[in-house]
Amino acid sequence: MSSRQKMIPVARHLLPILALACSLAISPVSLAFPEELPGKLSQQEADIARAPDNEKIPLILAFLFENVHYMQDKSLAYCHQALAILARSPNPDQESQIMSYLATANMYLGKTELANTQVSRALAIADTDNNLANKVLAYKVAGRILASLSASREALKQYELAYDIAQDIDDIKSLAGLFRLMAYEHRDLSQYGKSLEYNLRAQQLYQQLGDNKQVAHQVANIGTIYRQIGDLETALDYLLQALSVMQDLDDPRALAILYNNTARVYQSIGDYEQALLMYHQSLKLKQTLGYRRGIVFTLLNLGETYRLSGEIPQALSHLRQALELAKEINHPVREGIAALHLGQIYREQGNFDQASQHFSTALTIFQEADIKRRIAEVELARGEMKKMQGKNAAAIPHLQRSIDISVKTRANDTRLNAYQQLSAVYELLGKFQLALEANKNYQSLQKKISSQKSLQHIDVLRVSYQLDQKQRQIESLTQKNKISALEISSQIAKRNTYLIALFFAFSLLVFIYYRISTRKQLAIERKALDEIRISKKRLKLALWGSGNELWDWNLNNHQVTRINHFSDINLPGEYPANDLSTLKDVVHPDDYDLLVLSLEQYLTSHLGFFEACYRLKHKKGGWMWVLDRGKAVEFDSQGNPTRLTGTLRDISELKSHEQALIKLNTELELRVDERTTALRDANQALQEKIKELEALQITLVEVEKIASLGRLVSGIAHEINTPLGITITAVSVLKELTENFNTRFNSKTLTRSQMQHFIRDLQNSCQLIENNVARSSSLIQTFKQASVDKDGETAKTFDLQTCIESAFTPFKTELKRSQHTYVITCPRAIEMYSYPDCLVQVMEILIHNSIFHGFENTNARKINIDLSAKADTVVIAYQDNGHGIRQENLKQLFEPFFTTKRYKSHTGLGLHIAYNQVNQRLGGSILYRSPSGHTGAGFTIRIPANVGQ
Repeated sequence: MSSRQKMIPVARHLLPILALACSLAISPVSLAFPEELPGKLSQQEADIARAPDNEKIPLILAFLFENVHYMQDKSLAYCHQALAILARSPNPDQESQIMSYLATANMYLGKTELANTQVSRALAIADTDNNLANKVLAYKVAGRILASLSASREALKQYELAYDIAQDIDDIKSLAGLFRLMAYEHRDLSQYGKSLEYNLRAQQLYQQLGDNKQVAHQVANIGTIYRQIGDLETALDYLLQALSVMQDLDDPRALAILYNNTARVYQSIGDYEQALLMYHQSLKLKQTLGYRRGIVFTLLNLGETYRLSGEIPQALSHLRQALELAKEINHPVREGIAALHLGQIYREQGNFDQASQHFSTALTIFQEADIKRRIAEVELARGEMKKMQGKNAAAIPHLQRSIDISVKTRANDTRLNAYQQLSAVYELLGKFQLALEANKNYQSLQKKISSQKSLQHIDVLRVSYQLDQKQRQIESLTQKNKISALEISSQIAKRNTYLIALFFAFSLLVFIYYRISTRKQLAIERKALDEIRISKKRLKLALWGSGNELWDWNLNNHQVTRINHFSDINLPGEYPANDLSTLKDVVHPDDYDLLVLSLEQYLTSHLGFFEACYRLKHKKGGWMWVLDRGKAVEFDSQGNPTRLTGTLRDISELKSHEQALIKLNTELELRVDERTTALRDANQALQEKIKELEALQITLVEVEKIASLGRLVSGIAHEINTPLGITITAVSVLKELTENFNTRFNSKTLTRSQMQHFIRDLQNSCQLIENNVARSSSLIQTFKQASVDKDGETAKTFDLQTCIESAFTPFKTELKRSQHTYVITCPRAIEMYSYPDCLVQVMEILIHNSIFHGFENTNARKINIDLSAKADTVVIAYQDNGHGIRQENLKQLFEPFFTTKRYKSHTGLGLHIAYNQVNQRLGGSILYRSPSGHTGAGFTIRIPANVGQ
């Protein structure tokens, strides 16, 4: 059927609406509202104003009953006026009702805490007074307050309490209202079958009461249920029926709401022109009524519809009006929604500053109101904005928060969009594994939502089907009653024939009664048959709208009844002996065994429901994917199922999308594997290179050790060789002199002068030997210092500054002669437990190097020593401003026997000894520190304050 054909019945219903629309001039949106309303409302207020105090309260209660949902400000004023009167003349019955209405008005104004306090007061008064009707009213208001906070389950508990009382007192009107409220909450919980059931029960009670307006409301509510499960054509049919009734009743309030709700369906099917027409009609009526909360809602809908139709200036205009009016009437939630919609428009225009401001406003409002579903929507919008700005990394936290909140609040549509955006962001960032995971979450949630939609649809179909079955039972009972009535009538007729002469008058009366009863019975039958036909028509329309096939399998006679069956697939009308082998020619061979196994498992356990996904063969030879879902609805005395009912749904398009997603996932996985392989190869190459470098490092260390050892041996040999060589030469000379002296002495040719020369040479040789032996001994002592003796000095407690000061004592004469100075800086006293003599030796080496190397041939130089303690570590910063150390000598600075003044008899062991003492004895470290300027040398020494720890 074409879209044009589908709209023919809709257009037929719409003609009276369009006629009304043409007769009314759609004026521009105005935010000026009348203070008083025409007609009945003005008359009510005038009656209240004229009435004396003892007659005011019943009039006020009548006003509140009709207007508290629309006129909160005036309702509050009348409530306070009534309470003032009751303070003078107490009446618990009236006070309880007034407190309930007062709570209702404050609930609409968003003052839920105050409303809770007031309804608790109303309930307490009703409980004390044992007024059951007032308790019903209070429980209803308490439930509505909870519903306004999205606490649907808690609201249902309050309604159930009210229901029990209303049933006890047989208050049909309250029962109908409670069924209507329960239907709202089940709809908010996505329990559409249950919501439909309660709406139908409410409709039945309102029909019993003759309240056509409320009957029309229930028809509209049923249409809203179909809109929310996606069956838009059925929803539109119901709403147009309700709209037609309301036009006949001429109820502007109900018309305003119905115009708005019907426009939402037109908006959903993409007929924006018709949607805008109805929104404007709703707005005009609400302005006339002064229903400002409803005006805000319609302005928001107009803004969204103009945005969808591409008319951005009009969308911005209506949303700004909604924002201002929401602020004026102190409705923060509507204000937040308007800010959110404005931010989305500005974001799409690329005006990110304006969008960000509106998103922040919306987020603040929803956080204060603790509306988590809306918070999730704002976080999603902010994440999408960051992505549009190219700030992909910044978008991730917003999208993740949106997902986390959506999970808690079951906001599946928001969560689905967030997963989709998160996958795209991760892919843009090159994080393909995370993109794949987000994509899998998206697919899983999409499948879950689709399954939920199917279950909801089946649930609605089940309720409709059960209604159809009940109507059939009514029809059957009616027929039986008719037969019984006919039999009774026949007996009466026979008896009357026998007694006709005596009881003619009585028989005539019986005949008249019989005729009247028969007419009534026939009227009941016609009404039941009409309702059955309507129910069947609705069921067929629901199946047609959803595209599903409804099947009903009787396991006793093996017959299968199909409604709205697929015309291009030959499915059997019976399963002989309940054997599915007749499906082999229709079901794909790869799916047949799985279908049979799934059905057998369900028939064995008959728990939950049966579900199978398989392919059916077209008449032309192709294959169509279907989702088959059903459950047992009738059982025998042993508990075995005797009848199954379910639906077949064409999911070929969904399967094609699924295959495309699987292909995309496979490509993403291949890309991830390729990246992983490349990274693994690169990592392996890097590991091999590291091993080569480690081997090279070990080799270089060994080479460096050998070179250092060579330099050590060479230095020791060089230093010891010179004095030993001189000593050996002097001993040789002494030996030769002694031999010459002994020869001349034995030959008695020794003269006095030769004796004197021998004694002089002997003394010189001895002196030379003594000096060089002493030098050799001194060198050996120096060499011993290069090796730290850990068993020498004992650790003790000392003051650091005093210890450092004592290191300058041997050099004070030289410092004074050359006008050198030193400064020791120590902000606070530092006490240490270590080896003070060892530390003094290190400092003496540094001071000696500064004076005799850094300050050579200069005067008036300076040494700076800064002492500090950080945690358990002492830091000694040594700095002079002498000649400094050349860059090429820094590498060998702490090596033994390295000196640039060997020609002046320096051994090159000073800094090596200092290095060993600091690292081994004192347990610290010494590092050369480049000076801040370009002259001088510096060292940083770090040693533990307590060498024992």
